[in-house]
Amino acid sequence: MNKLILILFEGLCTSIACCFSSNDFERRVVITMKWNESGIIIQDLEVNNFRLLNKVIQNNYIFEYQGMGNTSELNELISRLKTKYKDMIVAIERVVVYNDTLKPGGVTKNHKLDQLQNDSGSGHENYYGMGVRRAWLLGYTGKGVTVAVTDVGIHTGLVDLKNNIVNAFCYNFINDSKNITPEFFHNLQAESSMFTDHGDHCASLIASAYGNEICSSGIAFNATVVGLKIYMVKLIKGIHFDIVPRYSSRSDIVARALAYNHTIDIYSNAWAPTDPFVDLDTLTKEVLKRGAENGRRGLGIIYVFPAGPVGNGFANSIYTTAVNGVGQYGRIHKDSTLSASVITSGLTDGSNITASYMLTTSSNNKCVTSFNGVSPATAQIAAIIGLALE
Repeated sequence: MNKLILILFEGLCTSIACCFSSNDFERRVVITMKWNESGIIIQDLEVNNFRLLNKVIQNNYIFEYQGMGNTSELNELISRLKTKYKDMIVAIERVVVYNDTLKPGGVTKNHKLDQLQNDSGSGHENYYGMGVRRAWLLGYTGKGVTVAVTDVGIHTGLVDLKNNIVNAFCYNFINDSKNITPEFFHNLQAESSMFTDHGDHCASLIASAYGNEICSSGIAFNATVVGLKIYMVKLIKGIHFDIVPRYSSRSDIVARALAYNHTIDIYSNAWAPTDPFVDLDTLTKEVLKRGAENGRRGLGIIYVFPAGPVGNGFANSIYTTAVNGVGQYGRIHKDSTLSASVITSGLTDGSNITASYMLTTSSNNKCVTSFNGVSPATAQIAAIIGLALE
C-alpha cells in the first residue's frame, strides 16, 4: 500500500500583493512517495542540502533546501531527484501561496448604544435564531467540544473569550510559536482592529462567555476554543495610494494546521480561495482525508469551510462541510455562492433571520456590529455543530 511522504517547496513569489517573500530564500518541496522507500530518499535529500523541518502526518514531512543555488538550479535538482526515484516518487509539488483568501468583514454599521445593550450582556436568549435558543433550553451549550479557529489569530485575553480558550493548544504556524496575537500596526492604530479582528469575531460567535455583560454570548458558549494562526496580515499601497491589508497563507501552513491535533472536534475555517476550480495540493487532501477518517478519537474531525468560488477544492472535498450564507429576510448575500457543494447555510447579516447585524467581540473588549458575510455564517455553523456533538 502506498503511503505519502510530502516534502514542501516554496517557490519565488514575485507578486506585489504576496506577503510571503522569497528574500529569505526559504524553499520547500513536496514529494509523494511509496512507504518502504522513504528512508533511502530522505538520506539522499540530506546529502543534497535538504533539511528536515516537520513531520506533518504519518510519513509526510516538510523539508527545506539550504543549498546556495538559485530557484532555477533548485528546480533542476528537484527534477533530477524525480528522475532518479521515478519508481518510488508518486508526485512532486510546489507549495501554493494563498493571497487574500480571507476577508476582514463588512463596513461598520451604526446602532444605538441602548439597542446593543438590550441585545448583549447576558447572552439574551432571543438573540440567536436557527434553533439555538431551543438547544440552550434543552441544556446544550457546547460543553466538552473543542473548536479550532484557523485565522489571523485571536486576542486571547479578551474578557468574552479568555475562559474558553486553551492557550496551551494554541499555535502560530507563521513563526512556529505559541503567540497567536494578530498583527498590530502602530502607525494605523485606529484601523488595526478592522484589519486583524477577523479571528476574534469568529471565536466570539462560537464561544463567547454567557452572562458576563460585555458582548453577546457565543452559540456554543461552553465550548473550548483553540486558536491557530495561519494568516499573516501586511499592509500595502493600493492603486489609489490608500493603505490596504493583504492576508496571506501557504498550503504547507494550512495542511500543518488542519493536521495539528486529532483530538480537536471541529475546525472552523472562515476563508476560501478567491478563484473558482482551485484544486487542493496533495498534502492538504491527505490531511483532510485522514482527519475525517481517523481523527477525533476515531469519530472523524469535522472541517467547516465556506462554499467559496465554484469548484474550489476545500468545498468540493467529501471530507468537509461547505457553508453558504443567507441574508436578512432570506435575501441572497453578495458573498453567497451558487454551488452544488453547499451542504448548509448560516446567516450573513444578523444573528437571526430578521436582524440586520450581529454583535461580536473585538480587540480591547469592544462590542462591534461590523461582521457580516459568509465568514460569520461559517463560524455559526461550526458552533451549531458543536451543540449537536454535545
